[in-house]
Amino acid sequence: MTSVYGTQKDPINLYNTSLLKSTSDDQVPLALKELGYSTNNYLVDVRLALGYASVIVAALTAFYDHKVGFFAAKYPWTVLGLFFYAAFNIAYTYWIWFVEAGVIYSGTKGPLKVSIATNKGSKKSKYDPVYDIKVTVSSEKTKAVSEKTGTFDGWFATNGMIDYKKFAAWISSAVSEAEAKVSETASKKKN
Repeated sequence: MTSVYGTQKDPINLYNTSLLKSTSDDQVPLALKELGYSTNNYLVDVRLALGYASVIVAALTAFYDHKVGFFAAKYPWTVLGLFFYAAFNIAYTYWIWFVEAGVIYSGTKGPLKVSIATNKGSKKSKYDPVYDIKVTVSSEKTKAVSEKTGTFDGWFATNGMIDYKKFAAWISSAVSEAEAKVSETASKKKN
C-alpha cells in the first residue's frame, strides 16, 4: 500500500522549484511500478562506475605520490593517473549530458521499454513552477514520444506534501498516451 504522500517524509518549501522538481522526480519510479514497470538501473550503474573509477584513480595516484614523493612519482605514474582521471571524468560528463540527457526513469514492462526525461528544451524559466516531461515508450519495432506539462500546484498540497494519487494519475496518463501511440503504430504496420 502506497502512502498518500508517496515516498515523501517531510514537507518542502513550495516556493523552491528545485525541491518541487526533485520531489516529483523521486515519485516517478513508484508511480511506474504501480503500472507494472520494473526499473532498469543501467544508466545509473554506468554513471556510478565512471564516478567511482575516477575517484579510485585519484586516490591511488595521491597515495603513490605521498609514499614516494612528488618528483619520484611524477613520471610515469602521476602522469598516467592524471590521464586516466581526466579520461574517466570526461566520460562521466559525456554520459550525464549526452547519454542520460535528463532521464529520470528507465524501465521495462514485457516487450515495452519506457524512458522518462525532464524536458531540457523547454523555453520556460527554471523558476517557473512547471514540470515538463518527455515519455518515450518503445517496443521492438515502434517508438512513441509523449510530452506533457503540468504545474506543481496540481499535485502539491498547501502543507508542502505531495498528493501522490494526483501525481501518479498525471504520470499514468502520459505513459498511457505513449503506450497507445505504440499500439496504434504497431497495428498500422501489421495491416
